[in-house]
Amino acid sequence: MMHTFLYVIHVQCYIPLLPIEMLMKAVVAERGQVTIPKPLRDKLGIRPGTELEFIAKDGTLVARKAQTDPVSQVFGCLGGRIDTDKFIRALRGDSAK
Repeated sequence: MMHTFLYVIHVQCYIPLLPIEMLMKAVVAERGQVTIPKPLRDKLGIRPGTELEFIAKDGTLVARKAQTDPVSQVFGCLGGRIDTDKFIRALRGDSAK
């Protein structure tokens, strides 16, 4: 038997000097998954792989993009490891070692 729960997620979007509220609904699936409406994903820059933080505040579920530092975002993006000593020697043109 599949149970469907409906939670209303209230999101406030702010354009400088002009607050706009967007009220949209999403259904929580059996495994707890929720699809964020596309207009909100587009407006807030939420793409596949974006980390979100959740907090319950005054009976409301608040989701926001997780804070990440720029170094962690690109660390390891080049794939395999390199030998830094060998790399430096190659840059300097020193092939002695």
